[in-house]
Amino acid sequence: MKVLHVLNTGEYSGAENVVITLIRLTRGVVESAYTSPEGSIASVLSENNILYFPMRTSNASIRELRKIIKEFKPDIIHAHDFLASVIVSLASRKIPIVSHLHNNPFWIKKICIWTVIYICSSLKYKRVLVVSDSIIEEFVFGKYLKKKSKTVGNPIDLREIREKAKNATEREQFDIVFLGRLTKAKNPIFFLDIVKELVGLFPDLRVAVVGDGELHDVVMETCIEFGVNNNVKLFGFVKNPYGILKSSKLLCMPSQWEGFGLAAVEALAFGLPVVAAPVGGLVNIVTSQCGKLCVSKKDYVEEIEKLLSDREYYKSKSQNAKARSEKFDNANEYAKSILDEYKSFW
Repeated sequence: MKVLHVLNTGEYSGAENVVITLIRLTRGVVESAYTSPEGSIASVLSENNILYFPMRTSNASIRELRKIIKEFKPDIIHAHDFLASVIVSLASRKIPIVSHLHNNPFWIKKICIWTVIYICSSLKYKRVLVVSDSIIEEFVFGKYLKKKSKTVGNPIDLREIREKAKNATEREQFDIVFLGRLTKAKNPIFFLDIVKELVGLFPDLRVAVVGDGELHDVVMETCIEFGVNNNVKLFGFVKNPYGILKSSKLLCMPSQWEGFGLAAVEALAFGLPVVAAPVGGLVNIVTSQCGKLCVSKKDYVEEIEKLLSDREYYKSKSQNAKARSEKFDNANEYAKSILDEYKSFW
């Protein structure tokens, strides 16, 4: 079975990590290839010995995708997220398409040009896979996808995550970690506003911002504006962030929207309580025993202050965090579920 994975970004982040893990887990059964616009993902794919067809455009191109399909001759095309799915539907006529949605941006909640285009293109999809129920529930045309949709979560291998932490080169200890792309979805400016309040309580607070993105320069400027530039270390993109997670105290995820919330499970695996927004899959991951779901800046500040100042409170949530992470250890089951989907129409 030959499967072509199509993505619309050349960067390395959550969805890309999921695809690489899936390819690795299905080796021997599936011959996989990966295509996307050129970017930092190339080195990661090379390290994982994954066949890569880079597109010479800033976004996925119908014309280039047709050439790649002709060369690789896939049996199935697995498109990741909305735009990649639409482009694949226009580039391929007869090959079965799996549309895999990893996030639920605000615009899916209303009738607009993009939701109309996606629901029309969905007529070509054999299956719509989503990382959390919230994606179909929030999608304005979600009721029309229920018969062909399935919630699959994300592949998580706790043993591998912990092994990577042992081999990490970055191991600095921080009080708070922000792990994610510096985009509107991850809400980094609001995060820095939370940090500003906490620095007033903990002048020596140490904060790690791990990730890169279009808001990088804005984040740098905001750190100076808020007077927290001496407290916050901007790492940019870190290929293996698990050493930082393992060494630090807690993870903060004030996202405006999330698909699954993989970083939360990764943090829990190292005993880090997670303080997060009640969006997307995070509502199914974070509980009051291992962290807290927060609505306002006050909620975040109060919970983080208590975690950093009350040793017994922190210890309890840290122990529960590790136990909670075990519920999401599903790599082999995940691979089997995706293979079953492939085989159902191959």
